[in-house]
Amino acid sequence: IQGLTFDVISKVRLLRKINSDLKSITILLNSPGGDVVETLGLIDYIRSLDSSEGIKTNIVCRGSAMSAAALLLSAGTGVRAASKHSKIMVHQLSTVVVGKLSDVKSNAKFSEELENDCNQLMADNTNKDKEYWEGISSSDYFMSAEKALDLGIIDKII
Repeated sequence: IQGLTFDVISKVRLLRKINSDLKSITILLNSPGGDVVETLGLIDYIRSLDSSEGIKTNIVCRGSAMSAAALLLSAGTGVRAASKHSKIMVHQLSTVVVGKLSDVKSNAKFSEELENDCNQLMADNTNKDKEYWEGISSSDYFMSAEKALDLGIIDKII
């Protein structure tokens, strides 16, 4: 996911200049995950494209959507799909913090808030509630495309 937000925004801006009648974009996803805050920024951008300009974002997993990438996959505003043999994984937020005790406490509080936001987003984007995602993500939870379809992370298998 690292660097994807800037890449998507710059390419969409270029596409809109070339085609003022742009109706949708497609993100092909094969990712081990990455920065959750950057992913949340990309999700906000995707939602703003949909709400302000009517541009749908299709997200298609071809391979893997792990961690933050699974969150992104669930947040598509158009088609959310995965190929038959794709693997999706969700898990609890992980962080490494070193420093003064006050900094560690501050980072722990921030991480808890971030984890809460991610679980709420998964609940909003799928057919499972926040408590389900809190429970299932307590450790790495790997799933097939079929399981992701069942949970509502994706809408179809391609």
